Amino acid sequence: MKQDLRDDLDACGLTERIGAGHLYPTLPTAVAAFEADGLGPLGLPGR
Repeated sequence: MKQDLRDDLDACGLTERIGAGHLYPTLPTAVAAFEADGLGPLGLPGR
């Protein structure tokens, strides 16, 4: 994600609430992390 967005998330406490480990620099890295968890929609196993 862009630094200005990250700064805004930090400023309002969302980074801490979401967890920095759940914030990704690009959409492809977010999708890859989601797929690696093996979870489908709504966090349920499978797809």
